[in-house]
Amino acid sequence: MTYSLGTGNDESLFDIVGSTGVVTFKTAPDFENPADADANNTYVINVVASDGTNASNQDVTITVTDVDDTAPVFTSALTASFAENGTGTAYTALATDASALTYSLGTGNDESLFNIVGSSGVVTFKTAPDFENPADADANNTYVINVVASDGTNASNQDVTITVTDLDDNAPVFTSALTASFAENGTSTAYTATATGSETITYSLGTGNDESLFDIVGSTGVVTFKAAPDFENPADADANNTYMINVVASDGTNASNQDVTITVTDVEENTPVADIMIPTAITPNGDGANDQWQLPGIEFFPNSRVAVLDRNGHVVFESKGYTTPWDGTDNGRELAADTYYYSVDLTRDGGKTHKGFVLILK
Repeated sequence: MTYSLGTGNDESLFDIVGSTGVVTFKTAPDFENPADADANNTYVINVVASDGTNASNQDVTITVTDVDDTAPVFTSALTASFAENGTGTAYTALATDASALTYSLGTGNDESLFNIVGSSGVVTFKTAPDFENPADADANNTYVINVVASDGTNASNQDVTITVTDLDDNAPVFTSALTASFAENGTSTAYTATATGSETITYSLGTGNDESLFDIVGSTGVVTFKAAPDFENPADADANNTYMINVVASDGTNASNQDVTITVTDVEENTPVADIMIPTAITPNGDGANDQWQLPGIEFFPNSRVAVLDRNGHVVFESKGYTTPWDGTDNGRELAADTYYYSVDLTRDGGKTHKGFVLILK
C-alpha cells in the first residue's frame, strides 16, 4: 500500500511518507498565525491510499491547538528605594501572563542577600541593611538583583536596582564640659550645652537632680539659674553648692544626655570696714593748723566712742560719735603741753578699738 496527499485543500502545507502514511507539517504551525485556508486552525487534507491498481481517498481535519508560548511581561519598576535598618518589603516583582506565575531570584549579582516570595514576588533583605556598612558587591548601597517570572513553560527576567537610603541613626555627641563654676548672686549664663549631629539639635533638661532650679534655651543650650544662687544658702539637693543637672540633646529622632555639675563659688558680699587715721599730736595755738585732733575716716563710724585721759587717768574729753573734734581742752580749760592717752572704740560699727597716745605741743 502506498499513501499520498490529494489536492484542493491544505495539502500543500503537509508532507506524507508514502510507505507509512505518516503526515507532518512542513513548517511548525502557529496557533496565533494560522495558515489553513480559512485561518481557523482546522487544516483539511485529502489522503489517498493505493495498491497500485485501485485507490481510495479520505478527507482528514487536523486541528492545531494553542500552546502557552508567550513569556510573562514585567510591569514592576526597574528601581526601588529602601531605608536602612528596615525589615519590610524592599521590592515587589509583578508580571502579567495568561497563566499563574511564580517568582524567583536569578544569580550573579546581590541576590544572595535577599529572599523572594514565589507566589507574590515580594522581595525582602535577609538582614536589615546598614547604610554606613553597605553589603552590596560594589559597596555603594545600590543592590542589583535579577528577578525571574515563570508561568511553568516560559520565563522572563529583569534586573532591578534597590537603593538603600540613609537614616538619622546617630545620636548627638556632646562637646561641652562636664563641669562649670558660677559666682553666687549672678543671673547670667551658668553653662552652655553644645553637641554635634547631622540634624538640628534641641536642648532640654532631664529630671531627678537639681534641674528644677534652672532654665535652658532649647535652641542654644544656654543654662541659667531661675533665681540667683546664694553661696551662704545653697539650694542644691545636698546643700553643698554643687548643683547637678542632666542636659539632653535631641535631633528629633535620637537623643543623648549628659550630667553636668555647676559649682557655685563664694563672693565677698560685706563692704570692707573703713579704718581711721589717728594723729599723734596737736598744736592748739589758734594758728588754724592742727588746732584740733582731727580723725579722718571716723565719719564712717557714727556710733564711735572716743575718750582722752591725762597721765593721771582723768578723762579730759569724751564723746559718743565724733562730730566735734577735741581741741586740747578739758571742758573749755586749756590743758598743758603733755602726753595724753586715748581710746577710740569703733566696734559698734564693725571696726576695732584703737588705743595710744597723743601729744599736746605748744
